[in-house]
Amino acid sequence: MAEESTSAGESASTAKKKKSKRKRKKTTRKKTTKHVSDGVHSRKSSENSVSIDTLLAVILVISLIANFVLFLQNNSLRDEVSDLKGVILEQDSSGSGAGSQGGGSGSGTQPAVPSGDLTAIILNDERCSECDTTYLETRLEAVFPGIKFVKYDYSSADGKKLYKDTNIQYLPAVLFTDSVKSAEGYSTVQQYLVDAGNYLSLRIGAQFDPAAEICDNGKDDTGNGKVDCEDETCAVKLVCREEKDGKLDVFVMSQCPYGTRALDAMKEVLEAFPEMDFDIHYIASYDESSGTFNALHGQPEVDENIRQLCVMKYYPDDYEYMEYIWCRNPDITSTDWEGCATDNGMDAEKIKECAEGEEGKQLLIESIKLPNELGIGASPTWLANNRYDFGGITPEAVRQKYCQYNEGLDGCEGTAALSNEADVPAGGCG
Repeated sequence: MAEESTSAGESASTAKKKKSKRKRKKTTRKKTTKHVSDGVHSRKSSENSVSIDTLLAVILVISLIANFVLFLQNNSLRDEVSDLKGVILEQDSSGSGAGSQGGGSGSGTQPAVPSGDLTAIILNDERCSECDTTYLETRLEAVFPGIKFVKYDYSSADGKKLYKDTNIQYLPAVLFTDSVKSAEGYSTVQQYLVDAGNYLSLRIGAQFDPAAEICDNGKDDTGNGKVDCEDETCAVKLVCREEKDGKLDVFVMSQCPYGTRALDAMKEVLEAFPEMDFDIHYIASYDESSGTFNALHGQPEVDENIRQLCVMKYYPDDYEYMEYIWCRNPDITSTDWEGCATDNGMDAEKIKECAEGEEGKQLLIESIKLPNELGIGASPTWLANNRYDFGGITPEAVRQKYCQYNEGLDGCEGTAALSNEADVPAGGCG
């Protein structure tokens, strides 16, 4: 919900919307012929000359890591692979001990590593429902035929000791011994390995903190007397957010082809649900030290994010700002944005002044706070009733999920389905 504000730093999502049911203007939009590839969009890699074998190897490892990140987030994509957090693992200075395979013996000794075959150690936590490493192991087996896995769980004494001694924060953690350097396929993963004591740690974007409160298991995991959502650390978790009936949020990148189609879908959705409380949030990051934003599709996307937020601030009534967005989406990378403003009766100079000044910058800083707090990095990601996330790019897909959490609303029952066809397969940027 965009609310008009008199201060430059106030979020466009707080601007006042008048819930009038006037007929929305129909926007004539050209069909874009630009080809959209299926899958996740990422920044261009360097243009160094490489052999075909090396190129294929790099593609394989990018697929390996990117797909595991997808699995960890239950199909909520993160930013690009280069932003994945690494974890540091160190071998106990006392040397290797007896250890145990598949979770440890509970003796607290240094985990033992079988000699001879290439081995990867996986430290995980059985309490984490999204930390299954099966797919990752399959991909590693493709890179390193014959690889062996030694697994330890955080619940065991050995697992806790390894976690404590190495200052790991997030699980699962994957590490290799130095023997990986002599293995065929090492060059494929080399750039994703970081030195970590006597180990090499694979950056996989792990996000589960075993020392933190698990917010939906009915237990006091931290021993502070607070269970689940009572613990302050759970405040940013979806499961602990206040449920707000009739609310719909979408998190997008303005130049993501899947994100533009999601916003296009809102034309039918808003017509079906004129009383809907709808907000758009943009996915990007902000570097306070340099005062600059980072977006997956570069500075042009940052600029368009800001322009759209300025339009939201000054044209919030009856979601009038969507007319600008729907006009822009067929040719979203074009720099000729003024036409979509003037054609819809908007002041292009006012929008430009906002977008190029401190006002627009503050609007984007505010807009990206929520997705960053929630760990949302996939465009599009929907949030129904302030709590339930889902994906989709067609009007009917959005309607069905929205109605799943808002039973009985006009537009949900006894009404015809919305269109459910898309010119690209369902997917996302992230």
